[in-house]
Amino acid sequence: MKKRMKRILALGLTAMLLLAGCGPSGSENGGGGQDSAAGNTGTPGSAVGNEEGQGGQEVMGRYMESPIELPEEIEGLRDLRLAGEEAELIAWDGSLYRSQDQGQSWQLESQPPEEVQQALNMGVDSYYCQNRSGSSVLGYTQFHKDEEGNTDFENSSRLNLLFLADGSRIPLEGLEQEYINTAVWDENGYFYLGSSDRVYRVNGQDGSMEVLTELSTRCDYLTVCGQYLMIQGEDLQIYDLAENKMGEEDPVLDEFIKPWLGQYADVGSRAYLMYLSPQEEKSLYLVTDKGLYRHTLYGSTVEQLIDGSLCSMGNSMLGLVGVLQMGDAFWVAFSGGHLKQYIYDPTASALPENLMRVWGLYADEDVERVVSAFAQSHPDLYITYEHPLSEDTGMTKEDALKVLSTELATGNGPDVLLLDGLSYDTYVEKGVLADLTATLEGTGERYVDAVRTSYQRDGGQYAMPMAMSLPVLMGARDQIQNAASLADLADLAEAARASRPQGFLFGFSGAREALELLAIGSSDSWMNENGGINKEAVQEFLTLARRIYDAQISGITAREAEAMEERQMLVDGRPAIRTDAGYQLGNAMFFGSPYAMGLVNNSLSVVGSYSIMAVELELLDMALVPMPGQSRNMGKASNILAVNEASKVKEQALELVAYALSTRFCQENYLLGGTVNWDVLEAQVRKEQEEEMESCIGFEDINGKEYFINVGVPSQEDIDTLRQLMESCQGISKCDSRVYEAVVEEGQRALNGELTVEEAVKEIEKKVTLYLAE
Repeated sequence: MKKRMKRILALGLTAMLLLAGCGPSGSENGGGGQDSAAGNTGTPGSAVGNEEGQGGQEVMGRYMESPIELPEEIEGLRDLRLAGEEAELIAWDGSLYRSQDQGQSWQLESQPPEEVQQALNMGVDSYYCQNRSGSSVLGYTQFHKDEEGNTDFENSSRLNLLFLADGSRIPLEGLEQEYINTAVWDENGYFYLGSSDRVYRVNGQDGSMEVLTELSTRCDYLTVCGQYLMIQGEDLQIYDLAENKMGEEDPVLDEFIKPWLGQYADVGSRAYLMYLSPQEEKSLYLVTDKGLYRHTLYGSTVEQLIDGSLCSMGNSMLGLVGVLQMGDAFWVAFSGGHLKQYIYDPTASALPENLMRVWGLYADEDVERVVSAFAQSHPDLYITYEHPLSEDTGMTKEDALKVLSTELATGNGPDVLLLDGLSYDTYVEKGVLADLTATLEGTGERYVDAVRTSYQRDGGQYAMPMAMSLPVLMGARDQIQNAASLADLADLAEAARASRPQGFLFGFSGAREALELLAIGSSDSWMNENGGINKEAVQEFLTLARRIYDAQISGITAREAEAMEERQMLVDGRPAIRTDAGYQLGNAMFFGSPYAMGLVNNSLSVVGSYSIMAVELELLDMALVPMPGQSRNMGKASNILAVNEASKVKEQALELVAYALSTRFCQENYLLGGTVNWDVLEAQVRKEQEEEMESCIGFEDINGKEYFINVGVPSQEDIDTLRQLMESCQGISKCDSRVYEAVVEEGQRALNGELTVEEAVKEIEKKVTLYLAE
């Protein structure tokens, strides 16, 4: 059966870890409305390995994760719940399954009407919920057929329906102008539907409906917790269903959940879960990517029972679907049809015996997945992933590098390093990096030779990136196929402006964005053999970049400039720079530009950049070619892995690097950033073809015209194009990050007319000379 997915924006979570130890629930000590300690435990992260409690004894006890097998036909989960002492789950197609033996076996109890199954399988629903009696509510988009019987994605209707257990279909009147995105049920048979500004209560027997409450902020999720309805959006509101009025705020809960409020997860899942246990009065459990927590409603504390970094909760690829307490165990359902059980083991150490530190300047989702998966298969390791510039620490890059250098010099540095934004050769020369040659050759897997060669020094290889991206130019094939140099691209831009006086030519707007895009195919030529700058190359680059930038901005209208400003994401109040080819092509589609350029990786997921680009390029009758530049066919590496030679867990650190690059990791996860492993690329192709996943993406252009495209597995022709692009790679740019930053920083002033190109080159030379002197 084909799976279909809706593409939504998955925002990264900024998480906060509060309190305390990991231990069993249901502790008898405590009271007075406050949360009691969960057994004899320590604080995660306070000490690692042989953690000692009072009297010098090692603290014992930890929840251990194990999978619960589900029937093969279940491709995903929508709900997990208790029915007395039995467990029930709702599969992706709305089918109800029940287990009477603690998850050892599952029986299919019922299936929804065909209309429901079809909408759910096609992924055109915005909400679906089935209550205890078998009634369900469904909201979905119904696409109409054209005269030839084909689906017309530009002609649709919005339906909101109640289905009774006998299959009767009742339209929910009054929701025509509403977009309902979340629905829950209670034990009295009512449904609750959440929109952007109100919550509705629906009678599950006849479909009669009332507005429960008006909202001042949007509603993302609803959760029924006993007599309370949790209204979750940019803030948390508690509605008292017993009193039929808005309840009091819970300040401790509000403060704890704040980092997750307003965050989304993948389709059919949530960024966090709330669950009121029927076994413990007012014990509210919360599941986040940081773990499982317990809080007594209106109590004064929140305690951690399970550390998310030690289990699947910390895997950013897994959305949260449902949680329940089954006796002494907790069950958590994840996206992708995964169900995990957590049972307290008093004989296990509260924390693993050994610490492994993974360090990079910035957080990355693929690295987070590596760390989470590796930790689960190595219960003797407590792995931390540190990324000082991703959090509000007030630390600068220089601060972070000084701390790193001090730690490495004293033998206390991280075990695994991500060298993105760092000078690779500097750390090689210091002798602090372990040789990866034997590790990589021992895997038996095929890596891109040009990438390996780029990191080989004096007979050793001391780093290897997880992924690489390659710069491309997109446009009509006959116009771009002969463009090889940056001068060719400048000529192309000026000729296009001469024939097209108004409108965007490319997908960028600002000077910095233009420079970062153009630098992709040129930066490898900016340094000389002594590590200083190649002034002639930098001057040529800025001269040609200015020609291209001037051609672009000279025809942008006020309306287009305003529209571009609205499209841009802001980071710290500044427009985010996006150099990925998919984003730039999206801008070109929006503005009707003839060209686009950017970085493309080889992730073949149906929600990955290349799969979407392939469909969009066909729609626009465009092709892609290697980016013209001063150093053509050079790639950009990301997630550059290295191991500290002085690591106390060096063997495991090398194993983590091999795992991050492996086919095994790819088969268990989706790689957002692509790969440098030919075997992984082949495995991705097989995986996508076997799963036959599809996504439906909608967008509109500057004139408001809407488009819908279906994205599936790339065609063989598109896959061959990607392979050829990878094979054309001559290596990874060796331009030092400080040189790159100096060229881009001063180059902006040249493009904006603040400096001449010659003056900008002098400023760049000064900065680089100062850097080398340090």
